[in-house]
Amino acid sequence: MVDPAEAIYREQRDALLRFAWLLCDDLDLAEDVVAEAVAKSWPKLASGEVADPGKYLRRAVANTLTDRRRNNTARMRADESRAPRPIVWIDDAVTDRLALDNALDRLPAGQRAVVVCRFFESMSVAETAETLDLALGTVKSRMARAMTALQAAFTGASAGDNAESTRTESEGEAVDATD
Repeated sequence: MVDPAEAIYREQRDALLRFAWLLCDDLDLAEDVVAEAVAKSWPKLASGEVADPGKYLRRAVANTLTDRRRNNTARMRADESRAPRPIVWIDDAVTDRLALDNALDRLPAGQRAVVVCRFFESMSVAETAETLDLALGTVKSRMARAMTALQAAFTGASAGDNAESTRTESEGEAVDATD
């Protein structure tokens, strides 16, 4: 007879690994985080206390990764300062994926988790909030900040470059609002 927790793990393993990999962009770390999160969650899974194991395990994975990042500040600084990966292939789909990976790497962990839940896991705002144990407003503000940062990464603009132009009443000409 298969343990219920083991059946849940087998059912969720691939999705959890993909979720963790999208959050940290490191397959080895993703595997470690999933294993640690499942090990910590095993007693509750085995006892049947968890209503939605998929959401519970995703939250456990996100929290485990956050804990590791907090405990590993030196490593994170090294990761943040690394140069973008060189693009070697000519295929546009591959270069687009590498550019997306590099842009996601630059997002803070909280913003990245929201982007992964919304766009890679196809969760609604409410589902993302529930999965990450955040308020709806927090999910929306993190998503807005992340989208601004991603847009800037792909257009080469900085956050200040998005200022709107205004017209002076006397001259009727456009004036950059950053001046």
